Amino acid sequence: GAQVLAKAKTQEGVDYSWGGGGCNGKSKAVGFDCSGLTQYAVCQASGKTVTIPRTTKYQYGSGTRIAKANMKVGDLIFYATGGDCSCSNGYCAKMYHVAIFAGNNQMYEARKTGTKISTSTLRTAEMCPYVIRYW
Repeated sequence: GAQVLAKAKTQEGVDYSWGGGGCNGKSKAVGFDCSGLTQYAVCQASGKTVTIPRTTKYQYGSGTRIAKANMKVGDLIFYATGGDCSCSNGYCAKMYHVAIFAGNNQMYEARKTGTKISTSTLRTAEMCPYVIRYW
């Protein structure tokens, strides 16, 4: 798990870019969106042996679900409109954000347009009851 966070942190200060990033890095040399960063971190931490879906709406629907009370560094934290974290056939329609748990009430994220990849205080509003572990 710590390796997932470490790989994400290699992108510290990179611009948020909607639809950006993936296993091999930034898209068009610009940046990452939230799920592009998590896809990159998991892929790189596993030596490219673990690939995860590209979008937040599918990332929550795969991987191993862990109760958020038991989350560890490197787990992926998800947020859904109204806290509706339901999925159908691996597609989670209300998901809008994913971040990486960094320990000590912190998370690492590509938050939104106009921001840079960085550490933030863990937000609990609309957080899903499970985190996803890919390691």
